Amino acid sequence: MDPASVLALLRSLGGRIDRLLVVGCEPVDVDEGMGLSEPVAGAVDKACRVVRQLLDDEISRSQPTRKETIA
Repeated sequence: MDPASVLALLRSLGGRIDRLLVVGCEPVDVDEGMGLSEPVAGAVDKACRVVRQLLDDEISRSQPTRKETIA
């Protein structure tokens, strides 16, 4: 399913999402075949770093600050 269909299904089931982050890359071609194109394969490591940083940021956002835990 494409992202728009997934989000529409979520909405139709009564669900909601407050924040959505998407990391992706544009394929060189969409012909059937095995493996990744050279440019896409070269982008995988950077995409993984971006995803890890986004996860770290989201975890930091969701944890209470020291000030909040004291109060």
